[in-house]
Amino acid sequence: MAKNYHLEVWGAQGGGWGSHRNTPGGYAGGWKTLTKSQKLYVVVGGKGIDRNRYTDGTSYNGGGINSSSNTGGGGATHIATATGLLKDLVNNKSAVICVAGGAGSNGSECC
Repeated sequence: MAKNYHLEVWGAQGGGWGSHRNTPGGYAGGWKTLTKSQKLYVVVGGKGIDRNRYTDGTSYNGGGINSSSNTGGGGATHIATATGLLKDLVNNKSAVICVAGGAGSNGSECC
């Protein structure tokens, strides 16, 4: 028997440099009809890479990384009916149910 479920996801916080505040990721939510036997795969985006403030950033699941400044945006969080990162599901878009983008980086040191 199918039931309606409310699904919500939040993208990861962006990274950056210095003492600047890093912004939170995006939000997405909605209702989806699912059956008891359906499997869902949840991939949680990694916080953006910081240059010198935190050491826990990974930018996992799509957060872009600026190789010259070693900073990055936060990764997306998504729910899908197939396993894999978003980049792996590009040819299976119908499997992706819900996506929240990660926040951009706060930039890099200049000059």
